[in-house]
Amino acid sequence: MDSQDDYYALLGVAKNASMEQLKAAYKKAARQYHPDLNREDPRAEETFKKISEAFAVLSDPEKRQIYDRFGVEGLSGAGHRGFAGASVDDIFDNLSSIFGDFFDIGFGGGRRSKGRARRGQDLRYDLELTLEEVYAGAERSIEIPREESCVHCKGTGAAAGTEPTRCSRCGGRGQVIQSQGFLTISTTCPTCRGQGTVLEARCDVCDGRGTEVRKKTVTFKIPRGISEENPIQLQGEGGNGASRGDLYVVVHVVQHDLFKRDGDHLYCQMVIPLTTAILGGEIEVPTLSGEVISVPVQRGTQYGDLSEIPDRGLPKLKRPDRFGKLIVQWVVDIPKRVTKEQEALLRQFAALEQAQEPRGWFRRKKAE
Repeated sequence: MDSQDDYYALLGVAKNASMEQLKAAYKKAARQYHPDLNREDPRAEETFKKISEAFAVLSDPEKRQIYDRFGVEGLSGAGHRGFAGASVDDIFDNLSSIFGDFFDIGFGGGRRSKGRARRGQDLRYDLELTLEEVYAGAERSIEIPREESCVHCKGTGAAAGTEPTRCSRCGGRGQVIQSQGFLTISTTCPTCRGQGTVLEARCDVCDGRGTEVRKKTVTFKIPRGISEENPIQLQGEGGNGASRGDLYVVVHVVQHDLFKRDGDHLYCQMVIPLTTAILGGEIEVPTLSGEVISVPVQRGTQYGDLSEIPDRGLPKLKRPDRFGKLIVQWVVDIPKRVTKEQEALLRQFAALEQAQEPRGWFRRKKAE
């Protein structure tokens, strides 16, 4: 038999070892290979699982008999599942349910001998922001309803003058054991729902939950360049539990009258006169910072042409000292009405154009 499959060798006991000897050997080995005490040893957790599996089998008379006769293959055929895919917490919960306080062996930080303390629920808050706030950053205070410990019963859920008592069904462990053939299954106690305690009388305020909904004001800073894809995580501001959950603030940027956002870049449309499009010039363009800048327009600018102005977009979220671009799309204003003087000049311009060499498609055809 491979030494890795020899459960007696793993625990360092003889084949006729008593239950007390098994417990003593396992307690010693568990201390030696517990992952929390051997963080620098990558093999500690795997070894811990193996010795735990060995103890779980040898401490069960039926499983031990099958193992003594047929080895590991016999256990597999009988439906036994090892601890290879289990977490260390799962192993503790399973074994502590079977052997009670034996497993409370005093590791640093400890493991729970009853149902796991649950972390509080994460909460979400949707917040509308203006594009100006995205540009400059902001500070907001929001009011959220969340679960808090009941001030009336101090979180116990018990009525005034009473205290929670140990659950008689599970003995305070929060888990009950069910045997199905060769399998021993640990499940949450249906009487105390994993708490390990029961209430003789419920608190009138929270109805035994131990918590009540109260409003909490949370103040936080909004980083510059925030986007809808980057929620703000406020640690410890979520629901109540053994440790509080987190609050996630999801931002929604309201539509701006002038600017449209694309990542760190800003787009806007600016109307320019026909003469400026033809002759070129400069146009004053507003920016999100409030400053108005002068942007050159090239001669012969066409409708829809773009001009890119660096460092006039939004600040980058992770590098707020750097900015995206402001991209201006030029919209040429074609007047619907002209004066007689303007019309005369335009007809002069048209006549001069006709006198010139044909352009565009006609020029290409002539060249051919």
